Amino acid sequence: MSQQLQYFKDYIGKLKGVAGQEKAKAIIANSLVLMSAGNNDIEVSYTAGSRKLQYTFPAYCAQLVTWSTTFLEQLYALGARRFGVLSTVALGCEPSGRVAGSCSMTANVGAQTYNNLLKAGIASLQSKHSDAKLVFFDIFTPLDNIASNPQRFV
Repeated sequence: MSQQLQYFKDYIGKLKGVAGQEKAKAIIANSLVLMSAGNNDIEVSYTAGSRKLQYTFPAYCAQLVTWSTTFLEQLYALGARRFGVLSTVALGCEPSGRVAGSCSMTANVGAQTYNNLLKAGIASLQSKHSDAKLVFFDIFTPLDNIASNPQRFV
């Protein structure tokens, strides 16, 4: 996320050079910033990686939410005011989670643990910054529905 933040700072600098200070500020404030985080963190860094040696799963989810909300706070400090934050996908319905042919309930419960914490973190940020708009997009549920009941979507 630190590299993404640097890219955003670089963009702001370039935008100011093209549009001027005030116009750049307005463009940033009225732009939509989309954030997707958690999928690879859970699937790769935790499940298949070494993070499980450092954290329990609930503690890791809480840490991911802290990192994400801190990142959003940093974007807010740079002038961003409109945010869309995506939940994780139905991790248990990805090919690696469907080992037995159906979605892994364990992986999906883990993804929902993170999603619930993230949703609460976004709500907390929204209450802290009334001039901002933060929206949590649940992409887990529709993807889980499609994977669990594909015949309904033919």
